Amino acid sequence: MIKINLIKQRSTKFKKAELIKRINQVVAFGSIGAFVLVMLYISSVYVYMNFASRRLTSELKGLEMTYINRAPEVVSYLRVKQIITNINQIEGKRFRYKDFLLAIYRLFPEKARLASVDFSQEGVIGFAARVDNLSDYEIILKKIESESKMNEFKFKEIALRSLVRDKTGEFVANLEATIK
Repeated sequence: MIKINLIKQRSTKFKKAELIKRINQVVAFGSIGAFVLVMLYISSVYVYMNFASRRLTSELKGLEMTYINRAPEVVSYLRVKQIITNINQIEGKRFRYKDFLLAIYRLFPEKARLASVDFSQEGVIGFAARVDNLSDYEIILKKIESESKMNEFKFKEIALRSLVRDKTGEFVANLEATIK
């Protein structure tokens, strides 16, 4: 005869059913808990975004008011900037008479005088120097030679057009300088 323990089998089945029931409860409460946590997270992100949006909206309104208040100043600034840009462009295109006259005067000895200057030809300056004697004229030639070796010299070449003696006994040297 075989003995069957019915209580033990029932107990094992009962324990398995209890275990499955507990697992179902843990899964159910875990799912509900996870759902609640996700909802709390989403709600907190929504609240944070709402506050950030309000803050950005107020900053935007402040910047907009600043822009509206400063718009006339900006327009004035842009006008002044455009005028200054135009002046600089005009100044850049202007012929630098003073620089060229100073370069010519550096060529003269103390007793020499500038008799005339002609800027009528583009790229060429014609000028006449009055000197008392030929030694002053030779000084001009030496200065032309020494100055032409320097980088800041403003002329490519200087040519003699004529050298004449006038009625007073002074020499008039008519020179022509080609601008670099």
